[in-house]
Amino acid sequence: MDILNHVDEYEKDNLNTINHLKKEKIITTKRINGAIKQFLHAHPMLTKELIGSLSKRIVGAMLSNHPPKKDITMKLLLIGFSIGVILTILVNFFL
Repeated sequence: MDILNHVDEYEKDNLNTINHLKKEKIITTKRINGAIKQFLHAHPMLTKELIGSLSKRIVGAMLSNHPPKKDITMKLLLIGFSIGVILTILVNFFL
C-alpha cells in the first residue's frame, strides 16, 4: 500500500509539471504573437532589412514581463557555508 502512495505522489508531481510547462508554452506563444503584431503595426511589410527589428521585438517580449528567477547568490552560499562550518565545529566540540 505504501508503494502505491509513492507512485500516486510521483504521478501527481508529473502531472503538475506537465500542466506548468503547458502554461509556460501558452504564455511564451502569446508573447511572441504580441511582438509580431507590434512589428506588423509599425512596419506593414517584412523585408530583409527589417528582420532585425522583428527579432529585437521578440527578444524584448521574451525578456520583459518574465518573473525573475531566484538565483543563488554568493552571499547565500557564504552564509550556508559558514553555518555548516559552525555546526561542524560545535558537533565535534561537544562529541
